[in-house]
Amino acid sequence: MNTHPENGDLPWEMLRRAKHCICLIFPYRQKLDRVPRLAPLMIYNQESDIRLMCLKSPRGPETAAETMGKLESALSSLKGRRFYGLFREHEGGETYLACTRIEPGDNPEALGLMRVEIPEGKYDREKLPGWEEKWDGTSIEGLPELFGRMFERNAGTVDAERFCVEYYRSRKELILMLPLK
Repeated sequence: MNTHPENGDLPWEMLRRAKHCICLIFPYRQKLDRVPRLAPLMIYNQESDIRLMCLKSPRGPETAAETMGKLESALSSLKGRRFYGLFREHEGGETYLACTRIEPGDNPEALGLMRVEIPEGKYDREKLPGWEEKWDGTSIEGLPELFGRMFERNAGTVDAERFCVEYYRSRKELILMLPLK
């Protein structure tokens, strides 16, 4: 069994190889007790662009919930829709877009929505289970901290030109995707 180069007692091995993702285990040291904790790193390769129609939040993440509500109101039906939140920091502030996939028959311009794509490429991916129970009406508990940990472990490899993605897979599962170079 291979061991971690800096600490021979920790396993450093590949758990699973699949066509689209590689799951690695790597050590993470807590500051106080210095007990190693293992955390998964999910690298996901988005093989094609995802076409979306979006509504821009007027004050970034601060008004994200309100913007998502306006997007839902603009649609004739929510049945079968997939929803996304796109976030990016830039000079002068933060941008948040509430989005849904463009389906056959959709006309984003007629609804006053803009077209955006989630580009293909590599993403670090984490699941936030039970997000709906963590929803307090304006934000999701634990979401900023989870994105923060993702940024921390991918320092130097984050692609700042692409949006961070919140994919609302179901009412119970939220998938976070951090773009990588």
